[in-house]
Amino acid sequence: MVAAGVGVSIFGSCGHNLRRAGVTVKTLDDVQEKIPIYASWLTENPSPALSTFRDFLAAQELPEMD
Repeated sequence: MVAAGVGVSIFGSCGHNLRRAGVTVKTLDDVQEKIPIYASWLTENPSPALSTFRDFLAAQELPEMD
């Protein structure tokens, strides 16, 4: 939407290097709020990489969703 000229976006630092011609990216240094990040997957996905990722998530101390 930003590149099309019809919106603005706030995104996590992981997207900082995804540059588009004509789009300006600025760091918001004084922001103290944290953005929640969610993971989703198909229940029946047999991927070994997904299994490893799910094990990683299960080992984290993550807040419960409301």
